[in-house]
Amino acid sequence: MTGAMTEEFVQVACDLLQRGDTDALVSLEWEPRPDGPLSAWLDATLSLARAQGRTLAVTSALGIACAHILYPALAPGDLSVSAALDVRDVGGRLELIGPAGIDLAEQVLVDAPGLGLGLVEARWISPAEGGGGPFDPLVAARRLCPISAIEVVAPFGDHDEQRVAALNVARLFMSTEILGSCEHMMATAVTYAHDRVQFGQQIGTFQAVQHMLAGAEVHVRGLRSSIEMLVPRLGELRGLAALRHIAFLKALAGRTGHHVSQATLQVLGAIGFTEEHEHHRYEKRTLTLDALCGSNEQLALEIGRAAMRGETHLVAVP
Repeated sequence: MTGAMTEEFVQVACDLLQRGDTDALVSLEWEPRPDGPLSAWLDATLSLARAQGRTLAVTSALGIACAHILYPALAPGDLSVSAALDVRDVGGRLELIGPAGIDLAEQVLVDAPGLGLGLVEARWISPAEGGGGPFDPLVAARRLCPISAIEVVAPFGDHDEQRVAALNVARLFMSTEILGSCEHMMATAVTYAHDRVQFGQQIGTFQAVQHMLAGAEVHVRGLRSSIEMLVPRLGELRGLAALRHIAFLKALAGRTGHHVSQATLQVLGAIGFTEEHEHHRYEKRTLTLDALCGSNEQLALEIGRAAMRGETHLVAVP
């Protein structure tokens, strides 16, 4: 991969995340700048996403990046506003689904159905009834806020281009984070297969285990290659044209995450089912990322329907 998405850059991001050095993370310049092109910061953003997947770290990068794309009037470098990834009207209130810690920002940007783009103070946001649902709380959160607390900054329909761009970046970010998670699960399974001895032999010498790991590695390399091929083309693929390609990528990432988490769990055997082992945390993160902004099943269905209609773009999955 070119630019910041080299292995060396990703490893630097991993080290900073593991140390919790947020000041140094800002120096990676992942935050978007409205006066610069997408390519100026996308490599750094995706490197951070890949590192998050490998380390199980949590940052506000995705929410902040989407906020700047949806609302370019935000000052460059402003890290105080995060954005919800999905907003739904639930009878007088808005249900927000956003990155973990969304309510820790000073303000949250919401794309309210029928209302428009608006800002809400974090103090008006409360946890949704029933907890966080099926999501990993370290990845995504469900929150509620009253519609009356929304300060509309752009009327409905006036920011369609920004909405598509934010969805594209969100899907790219999550696809790359899934890649990082899959890479870690594979490394863990390969190490275990080398160290674990049964019947006097390392289980990695058993053909069934070798085939399982090889099949999973094919999926990981396919996802990595897809990201490597797509990212350099984003300068020429804009708006709805990019939406279709990135939807394919997000669907591929979701399916890859499912396959790799199951294959590596089988290699780990009984130890992988224990609460003490880290595998279940990586698997839950991967499944949560798949569910956000269109699961692989939803996107595959939408891709098929669009193909039958002869359309060259996709309708955004809510």
